[in-house]
Amino acid sequence: LGAAEALATSEVFAPLAALMWLRLAELTAETAERFRALDQAVAAAPGQASARWARLAARLGRGDVQGAMSDVEHLEASAVGALARHAVCLDSGRQLLEAGFLKEAGKVFERALRYCPDDAEATWGLAKAFSDAGRGTRAAALLERAIELGENQDRVPAGALLDLARVLTELGDIPAAIARLRQVP
Repeated sequence: LGAAEALATSEVFAPLAALMWLRLAELTAETAERFRALDQAVAAAPGQASARWARLAARLGRGDVQGAMSDVEHLEASAVGALARHAVCLDSGRQLLEAGFLKEAGKVFERALRYCPDDAEATWGLAKAFSDAGRGTRAAALLERAIELGENQDRVPAGALLDLARVLTELGDIPAAIARLRQVP
């Protein structure tokens, strides 16, 4: 590992140095050293998305939501065009949601919807964040919208009908939940 670190430190081409630091982070078993290598990768090439995504995942893994949100903002800012920024927000929102950071995931899904207001996946993600946070009424409305948007585009998000049925059950509307379950292919 020492030789790999020496090579990464001496590399003058920043994107290659960042990739070398990323590889070193993968090889390192010690957590502190792994984070140091990820920080070095980002420092070597701040615009390299792979380094930011790797550090974002590592930060979420250790519960550093503030650092993760910083990486999300950098990834979003460096993406070119509305569709690319939407994709960054959608992917990072999913990661935040999976890590259990509901408030932050909701904010990122809202930003994704600013870039593509009629996206069923982002609407579904925002609904899941609300649902997991205990805001069932708002989640049900968003899930209905996500399903409607998906039907308009012939691609209803997988699981949106199941999530809506679960939320409706929690809200006490069993007949509506059963009706939604019947729509699941």
